[in-house]
Amino acid sequence: MRWWRQMFRKPAPAELDRELQFHIEELIHEKVSRGMPPDQARREARIEFGGAASIRDELNDVHRIPILDTTLNHIRFAWRALRAAPTFSLTVIATLTVGIGANTTVFSAIDAVLLRPLPYPNPDRLVLIEESLSKQQKSLQQQIAPARLEDWNRLNAAFVAISGYYTEDTTYATGGDYSTAEGRASDPPPVKIRRAYVAPRFLQALGVQPALGHDFSETDAHFHGNAPRSVLISDRYWHNYFHADPNAVGKPLLYGTVSVIVIGVMPPGFTFPEEAVDLWYVDTPDAPWEQDRRYNWYTGIGRLRPGVTEAQARANLELVQRNLARQYPATDAEVGVWTRTLRENTVAGARSSLWLLFAAVSLLLLVACTNVSALVLARGMERQREFSLRISLGASRSAILAQMMAETLLLAVAGTIAGLAVAAGSSRVLAAMAKSVPRIGEIGFDWRMFVYSAVCAIIVALGSGLFPALRASTASPAGALARGGRTQVSSRHPARWVMVSVQVALTVCLLSGAGLLLRSFESLWTIFPGFDASRVLAFRVTGAYREFGDVPKLRQSVLRTMDALASLPGVRTVAASRTVPGVPSGFPLDLTSPDSGLDPATKMTVDVREVSDGYFSAMGIPILAGTPCDRRTEGMLVNRTFVSTYFPGRDPVGHHLVVNANAPDALKAAVLAVVGDAREFGLNTEVKPTAYWCSPVLDPGRYYLLRTDGDPANLASAVRQRMHAVEPGRAVYDLAPLTAHLSEAFADVRLRTLLLSLFAATALSLACVGLYGTMSYLVTTRRREIGVRIALGAGRKQIWLRFVTPGMAVAATGVAAGLLLSAWSARFISSMLYHVRANDAASLSAAMAAMLLVALVASAVPAVRATRIDPIETLREE
Repeated sequence: MRWWRQMFRKPAPAELDRELQFHIEELIHEKVSRGMPPDQARREARIEFGGAASIRDELNDVHRIPILDTTLNHIRFAWRALRAAPTFSLTVIATLTVGIGANTTVFSAIDAVLLRPLPYPNPDRLVLIEESLSKQQKSLQQQIAPARLEDWNRLNAAFVAISGYYTEDTTYATGGDYSTAEGRASDPPPVKIRRAYVAPRFLQALGVQPALGHDFSETDAHFHGNAPRSVLISDRYWHNYFHADPNAVGKPLLYGTVSVIVIGVMPPGFTFPEEAVDLWYVDTPDAPWEQDRRYNWYTGIGRLRPGVTEAQARANLELVQRNLARQYPATDAEVGVWTRTLRENTVAGARSSLWLLFAAVSLLLLVACTNVSALVLARGMERQREFSLRISLGASRSAILAQMMAETLLLAVAGTIAGLAVAAGSSRVLAAMAKSVPRIGEIGFDWRMFVYSAVCAIIVALGSGLFPALRASTASPAGALARGGRTQVSSRHPARWVMVSVQVALTVCLLSGAGLLLRSFESLWTIFPGFDASRVLAFRVTGAYREFGDVPKLRQSVLRTMDALASLPGVRTVAASRTVPGVPSGFPLDLTSPDSGLDPATKMTVDVREVSDGYFSAMGIPILAGTPCDRRTEGMLVNRTFVSTYFPGRDPVGHHLVVNANAPDALKAAVLAVVGDAREFGLNTEVKPTAYWCSPVLDPGRYYLLRTDGDPANLASAVRQRMHAVEPGRAVYDLAPLTAHLSEAFADVRLRTLLLSLFAATALSLACVGLYGTMSYLVTTRRREIGVRIALGAGRKQIWLRFVTPGMAVAATGVAAGLLLSAWSARFISSMLYHVRANDAASLSAAMAAMLLVALVASAVPAVRATRIDPIETLREE
């Protein structure tokens, strides 16, 4: 038997008897060997050993560790005591289940998103790299020109490797088990698939290798005209379309008229740069179109050399770029370097929301602990006579303390186990609701969750059980026995009121925070965005950057599609846009205006949006001055904020704006019109100076916007059919009313508001239960006093007020403390609020009113019960 089993194993009586008999026989044999008669030897041996019962007790002490035995006894007694009070036990377990379950759920999200390292070797060495638009404004960044990326990789001394990537949505339309170049059995409807084009050294920079096959070779990274290209496929694609065939490497795929060869399968869980990417192609730096330094499309990714910091690497790249600026002044003079760690870039947007939710569930757990502590304290008061009798009979105060802590620990363990079960299910729900949160799909239960839950159990046991246990163990036996008499009027217990007040204060803090987020969310949807999102259907179609090889053909395709959609019954206006209005997106550019009288060196930083003709009519954005563009006229339209910022008191219509003024291919366009302000780049952002470049939108993944006469969702089927007829090789996706796109863009805000409101409501319920339990306990313990008062002439209204008044006084104290705590904590969520101040009076008043109303109900119900006590029955009990 293993030693640890032996430690907790109590020897059987038969084993002790055999061991005792063995030692007696040995002693008898020794005495007989010295010449003593056997009968006398046996008698003396038994006298020397003593009584059998005392010997067994001594042998039991030899076979066990006393402290463990004492602990097990406490646990067994605690189990019996808790089974005798099922209502109390179930209430405490349910309270802890809610607190620990919610806490563990949010911690699992924090662990997956913020705490775990990115799934790459030495992920802290990975840095995201982009160009800054100017040396002076490094907060404005853009993608990197391929030729410049190769120069940075070749000339830097801080990175092991620098690579780059960009993504696009293409069409998978081949079907069958494999998509082979030899032929297809049928032509099913097109299906969207996302692919990434990567620069050489991509996997080297990430430190990842294919699970099957091999990385891109040097030959793959050279331009070979129309020769079949190599492709890496995701593990998901390998399972879905190749059924995990180990012979998939070397097989061809056909996308449209392009044939590619599978050279490798990426490991499970590899999702860079986006989770939806299933194909990776290597770009060819020596291709003719990649030599022009004016055109940029890469987002850079680099791996730092050992011992090099991000700041040192950025300084090194800036030195490299300054040398390139001297070598290529026409294209590189204004180019700077922007860097950020990959981890920070991945999780920065979710960090504040997750820590806010964690703070909220921590407050909820504190409310639960305080509630449990009050329940345990009340139970300890009810058992004071029991404890006093035990102390009078010889039990130590430490034994009483250990007994109470054992009961609390058992409850904490049960609540933790139930909380883990709740967290296991709610984590999956959270992952499904928070799809926009990066890495949320990595939520899972491992040793971290169990360790965290165990720590929560210990904190709960100590936090909620220590004070009641100390109070029970230090009670005066004489006083407790005296209070056990029938004629004793119950004493006051301010400790319970303090706990109730703490619960109220924490709950008010949660309620005020939830109220602020609710008010902010309401403001987000009630403010006029400057455009009309109702009755607009938005969708995208697949495309590829290689289509820019024939711009006239691509332009004709876009215009043909718009005309076909405009002919659908119920469609008023059709437009194309690079992005959806109202969704955070866009990119800033520096413009100049050489013919407006402004200083040519003055740069106007504006957000640029690419739209087609008909866009302003489709979105309901008014034309304030000038003439909107049409298919024959391309140019710029600017918003009213642009005019007030850069042309105050002047009319910009007719003047020209220039993009990249110092470049040989500087884009120059006339201002055609001034349009109304619209929150194009996010409903939660203030209107910025905006310039609309009006022309057919040729970028892959463009949005088509259809203003309809009725419900736009009713046109979805007709749109799909018309698109299949006009562009049979393209897949339609993201097809939904514009209002749905806007709602999805702010899903994280909605989720944050919903969860905080849920936690606040739960805390409010726990505070209500705590106050109600305290008042009920008070009515029960003072039942004789109430009967005497009624018998002496006290009115029922007086009795009611006598119990409601202290409850409301404690609630008011807690509310006041909660308002102070809310005022202090509101600064942490001020950055998440929109058109709502952190000290918003309406939110604070609502939180205060809700808490006081609940407190009134929780106090009034037991008070009403007190007024119905029959004094005759109470006096008979005397």
